[in-house]
Amino acid sequence: MYKVKTQMKRMIVVFFICVGYLFSSGCMPRSMHGVAHPHSDITAPTFCLYDGWFTKQDSKPEPIYLILVTRMNKINDEPFDWGKWEEYRKIRPFGDQVAWEMEYAPDGKSEPPEKPFACITYGKVPPGYIETISALPLSPGRHYTVLIEPKGGGPRSGVVFVIRADSQGRPTHLEYRRGGGEIYIINRE
Repeated sequence: MYKVKTQMKRMIVVFFICVGYLFSSGCMPRSMHGVAHPHSDITAPTFCLYDGWFTKQDSKPEPIYLILVTRMNKINDEPFDWGKWEEYRKIRPFGDQVAWEMEYAPDGKSEPPEKPFACITYGKVPPGYIETISALPLSPGRHYTVLIEPKGGGPRSGVVFVIRADSQGRPTHLEYRRGGGEIYIINRE
């Protein structure tokens, strides 16, 4: 009995050492978060990618290798309502149109070599990137999802946004959501 308890203790100690090693060596899965830049133009938002959790204040910018913006299905001609987010998520297919897709694809001819950007503005193609689907005008009142992918295909991050308009249809502000369900607003300046 004593021998079994001793072996069990050793196994537990080895397990904790291995887990501690994984954390200290950075082998644990990374997290990324995407945001709409707070100084974005509301009709052409700028999306950025950062390493770490939303609450991590010292997150560093990460290069964007792929950005995909999808217009989501409209529901009963009603204005988009954040309170019905779970209802919207259950609709399949989720999106009705790819609004823009762009990926990092350096041509190898540039001097100095191009580097991927950590922030990209909707519809603008920086050096070293190619548009695989040209940007369409963003429609006020429709909600969009943005998939942002770093080098190597993961971990991916996303942003959901909607452009709000006044009674004449002029854009007034952009609302976006990131982790935790909190809604952020970017006003026209």
